[in-house]
Amino acid sequence: MISSPKELFAQNVSHNTFTYELANDNVCASATPPNVLIFVISKSARFASRHAIRRTWGDFSRITSTSKFAHLRLKLLFLLDVDETQLLAVKLEQRLYHDIVQVRLPQHYILSTYRDMATLHWTETYCPTAQITVKTDDDIFLNTFL
Repeated sequence: MISSPKELFAQNVSHNTFTYELANDNVCASATPPNVLIFVISKSARFASRHAIRRTWGDFSRITSTSKFAHLRLKLLFLLDVDETQLLAVKLEQRLYHDIVQVRLPQHYILSTYRDMATLHWTETYCPTAQITVKTDDDIFLNTFL
């Protein structure tokens, strides 16, 4: 168990060390892949927060329905930890919404940099054509309505 940033840096983590339980690797496989990825960091057990985001600021149909922003191809993704007690629920949620990336990461807050690195690794590996990657948390309101 890592207990300090010094121990983290001593590990010399490379970008090849991420293991995805749910990679959702087909997000950018379409003929028109997204050019903007918005990753929301969330815990597996926080379905209610993810559902609220999908119904509010994560619903991009209002944005892309206006002629000014019709060219934007936005994709909302939730980066989740692996909680063994939530595996089935998360798999069902992925089948319903197709917006989950689940990665095995250390659970300590001081190691939140791993989550940032995982979003960039996922983007580089599965969606290299994305021009912008945004990372936020599930307790943040991202004002997409302006």
